[in-house]
Amino acid sequence: PHTTATATATDGALAGWSLEEKVGQLMMVGVDAQAPKQSSNEAVDTHHVGNIFIAGRTTAGSQATQKVISSFTSKVGPATTPMLVATDQEGGEVQVLAGSGFSDIPSALDQSAQPRDQLVASARTWGKELADAGVNMNLAPVVDLVDISRPTSNEPIGRWGREYGHDAATVSSQAGAFAEGMQASKVIPTYKHFPGLGRVKDN
Repeated sequence: PHTTATATATDGALAGWSLEEKVGQLMMVGVDAQAPKQSSNEAVDTHHVGNIFIAGRTTAGSQATQKVISSFTSKVGPATTPMLVATDQEGGEVQVLAGSGFSDIPSALDQSAQPRDQLVASARTWGKELADAGVNMNLAPVVDLVDISRPTSNEPIGRWGREYGHDAATVSSQAGAFAEGMQASKVIPTYKHFPGLGRVKDN
């Protein structure tokens, strides 16, 4: 009976969906933040890709970004699964969205110098800016542990100050504060990277 109930519940949520539509919900396509390519539209329109990643860099501000995002999210009807709209808004060297309506977010290393409560509050503000533009997932914070003697020799993370500290307790606490602030603004945080880039030499 349990199996039948589960199957029925699943069938109900996905009733009438083609295999292509179901698979599309597992995918995310890149969308240029300034000028989306036709291939991004086709991925959503034709291939049923259910989620988008706002990529590149833009200083056009919140309103322009919201227009780009809504041109994709408006393709999804109210009865279907809402899109995940992700971007990379870490701060410092990695901040896709800038301009009017977006804060100039400091690097993770600089964020980490804030008291934890203050960092939660800051991240709540940055998360609200994302949510207002239509972003509901942030591919941040970075939780790579750069605990080597010369952190700046770590090409992908330490060189750019993308780490929240150089010991596990600090990284866990401060990256967690960033994530907490994002969640408070209804933006899904994403801990990265897998399997870990904190001790590698090359990017």
